[in-house]
Parts: sequence; structure tokens; C-alpha cells
Amino acid sequence: MLAVNGGRPTTTAPWPTWPQAGPELGKRLEEVANSTRWTISGPSDGQPTRESRFASRFATFCGTRHCVTVSNGSMSLVLALEALDVGVGDEVIIPGLTWVATGTAVVNVNAVPIMVDVDPDTYCIDPMAVEAAITPRTRAIIVVHLYSSMADMDTLLDISRRYCIPIIEDCAQAHVAQWRDRPAGSMGVLGTFSMQQTKVLTSGEGGAVVTDDEDLYGRACQLRCDGRSYSRSAVPLGHVDQVDMGDVLGTNYCLSEFHAAVLLEQMDRLDEQIRTRHEHGRLLSAELEHIAGVDTLRAPDAVTLRGYYEFVIKFDPSEFANRSPQAMCNALEAEIGFPPELADNAFPWNRLYKPLSKRRYRWCAQWQELLDPRRFELPIAAAVQRHSILLLHWILLAAPEQLMAIADAMDKLRRHASEIPEVA
Repeated sequence: MLAVNGGRPTTTAPWPTWPQAGPELGKRLEEVANSTRWTISGPSDGQPTRESRFASRFATFCGTRHCVTVSNGSMSLVLALEALDVGVGDEVIIPGLTWVATGTAVVNVNAVPIMVDVDPDTYCIDPMAVEAAITPRTRAIIVVHLYSSMADMDTLLDISRRYCIPIIEDCAQAHVAQWRDRPAGSMGVLGTFSMQQTKVLTSGEGGAVVTDDEDLYGRACQLRCDGRSYSRSAVPLGHVDQVDMGDVLGTNYCLSEFHAAVLLEQMDRLDEQIRTRHEHGRLLSAELEHIAGVDTLRAPDAVTLRGYYEFVIKFDPSEFANRSPQAMCNALEAEIGFPPELADNAFPWNRLYKPLSKRRYRWCAQWQELLDPRRFELPIAAAVQRHSILLLHWILLAAPEQLMAIADAMDKLRRHASEIPEVA
């Protein structure tokens, strides 16, 4: 009998939790609390800020010259678009399947999101669909590396060069991924990251923008700190070392020193976690692919290091009595005690993407039509949720023998598929 119907679960062993705090974290936060500087706009205490130390370390990690930290990943996208001076009436091509923040960031700079379909093999933006969507109004392309896979950067970078349209890489789910040994975020003109609680590098909330471009870096610094930027020379103790530049109207998107301290501690253990997830992800994929009607989302051969965030189990509904994804998630959770997730809904059917629910976006009928996602046809993006189950990355930190329980549970669900209760 299936566990969801009162039977014995496949496993009752506890799974790893997330976030994970190392032994030094409390000490580092206490140091910030006892200091005289809790944010970069506070008075100098004579020491480099934790924010600047993290920014330097993360830029090196990403293989870029510069990093600008921000308050969250959503703001990193807005900052990148504003750094490129994307604004009123401009078009920005985005994948029709991704977290809602990619679309809302475009709307929030008064540009028009142009949603295109995804590649069925990677669930990431389809380069051919991108090229077909380019118009004279296209000002940027946001490429999202999604679901532990990566978009085809070879083709996308070629399109970017031929049409002179900059690429922003949205790497919220791809902190450690590499394409032909090049880190995610280092290939477009700008790369954006989220450090929200579920991310593989987290401070609860936080984000970053990375770039090699000196001018974009300078502009981004001012955009995130009300038009100010770090002074290039030493300032006296107790004085603010943010200099009024005023080249561009900014906003306060600054990361606090508490968040930066957490990120520095998290980076100390990141390499070990990367190795574990990579090894266990390959192990789990191999086991699942032995089960009839079950597969996993593969990464292109050019992905030389996978950045596991959401591990995707693909299932053939016909092998599982045509049960819905939600019914499958419920049944799998009962078997393993870990909550799976559904894939994101494509934008035209995503309940969270409602730009017209805000009055400021309803200023004229033509604008409302441009922001209506239902004008885009996205058959592949729409189909993804119907045959995908997602497991968040910290499950891959479990012992290998415990991971085998996931494959055992999926096999059990297939053999007893007719018993899986459908969701009303």
C-alpha cells in the first residue's frame, strides 16, 4: 500500500535541512553587532566593509572583474536593466518559463517583456525563439539558467554579437554552473544572482550583479546606493566613505553588513557542498533512469559543471495512471518525507504574474495589451509542469544510501500508480 494511503513509507530517515549555519556564523554576526558599522552607508570604522570583501571574493568566484551586491535577487535584475538604460517602451526578451521575478523586473523599469518558448531538453530559453522575437525595439535578452541546466550560450552569444543586443544572465539558480569552464554570469555583459533562503549561496535575502565592464560597474554602484559610490581614497574614522556621484538617479538596494557576514561564512563551505551535490546528483540520476517512465533533466554536453538547485524528475504520465503532477508530488512526499515542488507555470498561466493588478501599469489601453502575457504562445513551456517533479538541492546533501530511497519510491509509485489519489 502506498504511504499516501496509510501504507509504510519508503523511508523515514530525516533529510538535511537548509540553510546550514557553520560554527563561525554566530561569532561573525556578533562582530557586526558590536561594530559601529552595520551597512555600507554607515560611518567608516577604518576597516574594509564585509560587503566589499564579499563582493571581491564573489567576483573572483564568478570569473569577473566586478561585483555589486544588492538587497535581493529581484533587485539585481532591475539594477542590471537600469545599468543598461533599459526603459520606457523598450523590449526585453525573456523565457516564458522562469520564476516570476524575471518578468516583473522588466515591467518595473517600464519595458515590455517579450516571452519566448524554451528548449524541451533543457527547459531554458530557446535560442531560435530568441532570434525570431528580435525587433528594432529589442534592448536586451535575459537568459535564465534554470532547473540545474543551462541555456545554449554558444548560440545565444552569437545572436548577441550579430544583433548587438546585450545579454543579462539570470543566475539565481546557477551560482556554480559552468559552460565550457566559464562560470555562469561571466558570459553576458551582466550576470545577476539571488541569495534568497533556498539558494545554494544564501544570506536569507540578498543578491549580486557581476560584470567585466567598468562603466556598467560604476553605474550599478550608483544605482544601488542613491547615486553614491565607494570613495577611492581613505576617509577619516566616523565619516561615510560613500561619495555623492550623482551621475544617475539611484535607489537604496544596499546589502547590510549582517548579510555580507553570512555570505562570507557560507562561501567557506561552498566548494565542499558543490562537490557533494555534483556527485550525488549523478548518482541519483543514474538510479532514476532505470525506472520505466522516469527520466531526469539532462544538461548539455557544454555544461562542464552543473549547478544543482532544483533537481528535476521527469515522468511519463501514461506510466503513472495519468495522475497529475500535484498528485505525484503528494504521493512522493508521503513516501520519502521530503516535499517536492511543481515546476513554475509558464507566464501566461502564472498566478503570480499580474502586472495589470497595479494601477501604474494601466495608464493606457495599448500599454495594457503589451503587458498581457496571454498574447504569447508557449506550448513547450506550458507542458513542462505536466510531467515534472522538482526536489530542492539540499536533498542531494544526504547520504548516498538515503538518496536511493527516492528511486525506490518512484518505482513504487509506478507499480501502484492506480492507487495514487488524484487531487480534486
